[in-house]
This record gives sequence, C-alpha cells and structure tokens, in this order.
Amino acid sequence: MVFMKRINFQKRSFFSLTRRHAPVSIIAVHIVYKVKKMINKSAVFIIASILLAGCRGGGIYMKPPLNNPSDDATIKLAQAASSVSDSMLEMQRIEKVIIPQSKDNTLTIPNAYNLQSRASVDWSGPIEEVTLRVARAAHFRLRVLGTEPAVPVLISLNSKDMSLAEILRDIDYQAGKKANIYVYPNSQVVELRYAKIYS
Repeated sequence: MVFMKRINFQKRSFFSLTRRHAPVSIIAVHIVYKVKKMINKSAVFIIASILLAGCRGGGIYMKPPLNNPSDDATIKLAQAASSVSDSMLEMQRIEKVIIPQSKDNTLTIPNAYNLQSRASVDWSGPIEEVTLRVARAAHFRLRVLGTEPAVPVLISLNSKDMSLAEILRDIDYQAGKKANIYVYPNSQVVELRYAKIYS
C-alpha cells in the first residue's frame, strides 16, 4: 500500500478517487466548471429578462373615447346659443345709440394706422385684460381711469379676422354704461374709463 501511494505521489496521477489525494488541477477544473455553469445560468437569465422587457411595450394602451355623433337637438341648441349671442350684441349696440353719449363710438375709436392690423379674438372675461391685449397688439399703451367695480365688467368676444379698431368698438359696445374706451392715436394710448358710481 505504501508503494502505491508513493507511485501516485511521484506520477501525480489525475485519476485519484479521493479528494485528499487528488491533484490541485482537478479541484481547479471542478471549480472552473461550476463557475462556468453559474455564468451560463445568469447569462440565460439576463438575456431572457431583456427579451421579455423588450416585448412588454412602452405603456398602457388606452382606447380613445368615442364621440357620439351630434344629434339634431345638440346642433339646434348650439345655433340658438349663437343666435342669442348675436342678438345680445345687436341689442347692446342699439342701447348705446338710443342712450346718446357725447360722442359716437367711431369717433372715440378712430381707424388709426396701428389699429388696422387684423386679428381673431376668442375671449370671455374682464374688460381690462382683453383691452390690454388688444392695445399691446397695436403697440399702444393702456391707461385706466376710475376704479374697477366690485363686479367686473365682463366681455364675451368671438371675432375672426377683424381690425383691432373694430374689436375695440365691439368691446366698447359690450361694456354698455359700465365703461367706455377712447383711443388717442397721436400719443398711442388706449384709455379705459370706468363709469363713476355714486352711492
């Protein structure tokens, strides 16, 4: 038996069955084999994860809402609302003419050169903001006289391709007795005058 161990030691046999007598190279080969097996498993897992993530898609697909086609009642209601709006504007113009002012609207808002540029306005809100925006579009300054009432003067405009002078006249008509607009082309000023309220 001693003789056999000696031979194994001298020849460094690679076929030893016990780990104690096995050469270092077999242990190293076994460890390398385990590491390669682990790397292969993790590589397969990573590749599978990437492929599944790529198939997932960017986000949740949501169906767009369906717009029901407008029925006759909705169309007639929209036409009636437009007609009422036009009628109210016409009534305000007539009211401005019936209740005479010191000057007509076309005299207080002349067709100055800067006010000839055309614009489209869709506005519902306070008079001061829309007047300021129209004045800036004409490169005029806005001067406000008087105090703004507690309940603001509301203007509703839906004008398409009108001159800035016509838009200012429309604002003036809608303001009624609550406010007046004057334009001074030489000094490039649009003046908004709130009516005096006496208590």
